[in-house]
Amino acid sequence: MIMNEWNESGKEIIEEYDSAYFIEIADIFENSEEDLLYAEDYFHPNDRGYELIATRIYNDMDITTIGKDTLEASAKGDDDQE
Repeated sequence: MIMNEWNESGKEIIEEYDSAYFIEIADIFENSEEDLLYAEDYFHPNDRGYELIATRIYNDMDITTIGKDTLEASAKGDDDQE
């Protein structure tokens, strides 16, 4: 499966960097009853698929490394910041 090959390549590349880590997302697509792929190619995620990926990334972030205040400010967006 192409996603497995892509993930393995990504993991190998990430191992070369101290400040990077791999976030697993394959299970989002493998275990879903929702349609999460773009209808034009059935390969790329659709809006809902990207939403679930973003949620996974956000939830897997190490809040103590980044800082809770930074994450909360980022989640609010630019409209609330001056």
